[in-house]
Amino acid sequence: MSWAYPSLLWLLLAVAALPLWWILQRRLLLMRSRRLGSMEAHRYRGYSRWRQVLPTVALLGAWVALVLALAGPRHGGDSDDQTAEGYSIVVVVDCSYSMYSQDLYPSRMRHAHFKVHDLLRLQPNAEVGLLPFAGIAALRSPLTTDHTGVRLLLEDCTPELFRREDQGTAIGNAVQRAVVALQGDEERGRVILVLSDGDDPDHAAVQEAAARARDEGITVYGLVIGDPDQHVTLTINGREEPMPPARATLDTLSEATGGLTLITTSDDSDLRTMVAHMQEHVQAHSWRIEQQVVASERYQWPLAAALLLFAIALLVPSARRAMATLVIMVMVVSTGAADEFAGQVAQAVEHSEEDPDRARAQLDAVLLHSPDHPAAHYNRGLLSEDRQRRVYHLRRAAAGSHARIAAAAHHYLARMALDEGRYSAAHRHLQQAVEGQPDNETYRQALAALAQQLNDSQLVSDPPALPRQLPPARIGSSYSQQLLQAFPAATRIRLWGDGSLPEGLAMTAEGHLSGEPEFSGMYRFRVVVSDQDGEIVGRPWLGIQVLPRLEMRDAALAPAVVGEMYHHRLTLRGGVRPQWSAGDLPQGIQGHAENDGSFLLSGIPRQPGAYSLRITVRDADGAQVQETLHLQVERDPVPDRVLLPAATRSARYQHQLQVRGSGTTPQWQEVQEGGLSLQQDGVVQGIPEGEPMITLVSTFADREWQLRVPVNARPALILPERLTGIVGRPERWEMPVRDGTPPYRLSLEQGDLPEGMQLREDGVLLGAPQEEGDYPLTILVVDRWQALARSHVLLHVRQRSAAHEEEPPPQDGDEDRDEGGDDASDAMADDAGDGEPDQDQTAQDMDGQQEDSDDRSDNFADDGGSSPDEQSPDQDEPGTDDPHADQEPDLGEHMEDEEEGGVSGDDTATPDRSQQEARRWLDDILGDHQEDLDESLRDFMRHSGEGSGDSSQPW
Repeated sequence: MSWAYPSLLWLLLAVAALPLWWILQRRLLLMRSRRLGSMEAHRYRGYSRWRQVLPTVALLGAWVALVLALAGPRHGGDSDDQTAEGYSIVVVVDCSYSMYSQDLYPSRMRHAHFKVHDLLRLQPNAEVGLLPFAGIAALRSPLTTDHTGVRLLLEDCTPELFRREDQGTAIGNAVQRAVVALQGDEERGRVILVLSDGDDPDHAAVQEAAARARDEGITVYGLVIGDPDQHVTLTINGREEPMPPARATLDTLSEATGGLTLITTSDDSDLRTMVAHMQEHVQAHSWRIEQQVVASERYQWPLAAALLLFAIALLVPSARRAMATLVIMVMVVSTGAADEFAGQVAQAVEHSEEDPDRARAQLDAVLLHSPDHPAAHYNRGLLSEDRQRRVYHLRRAAAGSHARIAAAAHHYLARMALDEGRYSAAHRHLQQAVEGQPDNETYRQALAALAQQLNDSQLVSDPPALPRQLPPARIGSSYSQQLLQAFPAATRIRLWGDGSLPEGLAMTAEGHLSGEPEFSGMYRFRVVVSDQDGEIVGRPWLGIQVLPRLEMRDAALAPAVVGEMYHHRLTLRGGVRPQWSAGDLPQGIQGHAENDGSFLLSGIPRQPGAYSLRITVRDADGAQVQETLHLQVERDPVPDRVLLPAATRSARYQHQLQVRGSGTTPQWQEVQEGGLSLQQDGVVQGIPEGEPMITLVSTFADREWQLRVPVNARPALILPERLTGIVGRPERWEMPVRDGTPPYRLSLEQGDLPEGMQLREDGVLLGAPQEEGDYPLTILVVDRWQALARSHVLLHVRQRSAAHEEEPPPQDGDEDRDEGGDDASDAMADDAGDGEPDQDQTAQDMDGQQEDSDDRSDNFADDGGSSPDEQSPDQDEPGTDDPHADQEPDLGEHMEDEEEGGVSGDDTATPDRSQQEARRWLDDILGDHQEDLDESLRDFMRHSGEGSGDSSQPW
């Protein structure tokens, strides 16, 4: 037991002084009664002795318990000393711009991060420091055994960590900084690991760093991040600069200190080799780790006892003062419970038009402290850009205790349901709005008109339910899905325009989607649903993912050498969460399922021979692949691989074979096949032609080897003829590349992009165009072997259409589209995928038929209830908020009357704007049909379905 504030225990002396004060008071009363007489017998008549004593004792006990609670009793809080053995390692990470090169997947920078994770896994007891560098070095983490913290800090180690003027490759200065971080304990095994892709031009700094590390007894290891067999360039300041990896500086440092420099590998064999060298040449030492266990607070128990004793003292009827004190305490507690967030919500409403982002942040802050605040939920819903989050907040507001806010939220949800054709849901919300505000004329008239229509069966109660994301399909596998469950026989469904179904799939008019997809990817397509009268009831977006064939990759095992470490990693293409299993393995070889979903064969084989390995992998969907792999274990030198990197047809190819094993390296027998030749020194080069797999049969170390080179077709860009963007709206399109050999680099060969847009090297065209017009573009793609492909696309940028503008005429295949065309969804953002259509969308899908980006994609979904955190889309919909959102009154906690005054409700002089607009709207809509509400509402529904409604209407 310990105390947070032990000095407060001195207050307990006051308890000892209270009896003395009581005795003194009693003596004074006794002296007064002797002189003047006493009325105490009459005052205390009817009260027993224990009722007089109990409150006093309870107050004294409450005082003691309260002092103990204020002193902060704690339990626990011990320290634990542990010993660990390992090395003190400072990891020096290159963060120059060249680390963005993509000769390693996904980039050199991310590959370096993977290597640090491998080091932490292989050395769990090591003290690790983190020192990123560019032109300067900055120590991010001193030596620590908290590897979790190191991993978190590692994520910030990118070129953005340094200013542009601080860029460079100052390896020498970084190593000197690492030497300083390791000074102070010469008994420990101290190591510096440098991960870099370049050389330091400051040779003097490198020599000085090597000398300081050698004098301190620190061993420097170097890991070259990059693939020397690839030609890679990087665009810097508008120019393409070659970025070959270099190792001269790292060799200088490691040779001077007795370390080792290696070229990085795709697995962890490079780190394992370094660790083995470290264990052999660097002496590991043990150190003491002191772990401090934080004590747990125990003030709750004495505080609860104090409250209980206070309650006893106040509730025992010994005097009137007790009840008065209790009333005062209740008043204080009630006063403290007043809403303290009304002012913040009111400020958010004031900022909603000029700075909606700031308003959202303020409302989110209120909801963080008060998750059930109805006014914050209501206004946050109005400011939400996507439908799901808007519905979530409005439903929370509708479930709150504030009657008027709840009614307004139900009213807004009813409006959304009407826009989506869900009339039963709209009727239900209007009923709840009327129940909450029975005197609201707008709610009652709207409910009466809608109820009349539903009773006369002149409206479809609810359209069929469409799934937003269809179950995934797989290439080569039969697919069958009924889009509309319980689909009315007279209702039809068809693609919007030409559509963009995955190749190999077809959809019938009854909503049956079937076939065998041919290409993998994410596909989105829009359908048009019509009722039995031919009236369009919705045009939602649907999504389907086509998975690749389940394929075991890297199944050609490289030969192994007896007594040498062997590594080979198998991966699964087209599967998710794979489960691996292996049959009998050679002695010394083990199989491990890695966290990234791969399967690692590693170990030191003991006996030569030819082994057959049966490997089985099953993905989460139940699909399974089983293959028999062949592993050759030799005593003589062997090539490092028999399946060479893929080539591209008609593009120059070159690869240097490496040799594993000891002794002299024999020469290869020269052979030629399919345009490729194998030289005596192990260089494979040429221009491949013909077959998709070229096999070179050659003799090496008195054995015949079959070297296979996959040959890919030349790359091709898959682009639609036309892309359509909106002025001022953020756009994003991906330019997929088929065939060729990755990595790919895309660039703009001809044409000019509109201001505000850019084409990244990874093929993503993004930005917010600032000028309308037609922009013919020629996109160029270059693969790993400099094979070229180009494609043409027209980027059409148009102005945002006003809500009252006439819809463009229907295109071919859209004959039965209703007049004027689009949904009543100009007031809502498209959230089927929370983004614009994918690149697979045809030009017809993306041009003219899409009014702004505000397509109603959730026409047939439920009106919400799920948390916004449950959204599956990975991209927010570009565009603006609901244009009708500003027509709904902003409500707050203090709006007991019908005046409109924002959330705070302070402006009581302004009449209710929503009621004024509702009455004006009803007069405009009813017009000459005052006596025929059925016809009026039918006109309203048809008007809404055409998407050209009056922007002033409160719906």
